[in-house]
Amino acid sequence: MTGGYAANLTGLVCTPQAPVDAETRLRLQVQTPVILWEFHLQDAPDIKAGDKFVVAGVKYPVKTVEPYVWLPTDDTRMRIIVEDARN
Repeated sequence: MTGGYAANLTGLVCTPQAPVDAETRLRLQVQTPVILWEFHLQDAPDIKAGDKFVVAGVKYPVKTVEPYVWLPTDDTRMRIIVEDARN
């Protein structure tokens, strides 16, 4: 469901927001004047660029999604990069 909310994805386990560094911005070719945050999620939920990600009542548009394998446990995780247009 691109661009919308999916109730079945409530209760995801994620890291606190962290700022996206300049190297990542350059690598992903993300050109935006707003603040970018990244979250890391357990598993690989069905989240795509263009979706909305809600954390603590704040709605963030998802810019990009990167699944990866967490080597210590060999399970799939996901890094999502979101825009914070509140500033």
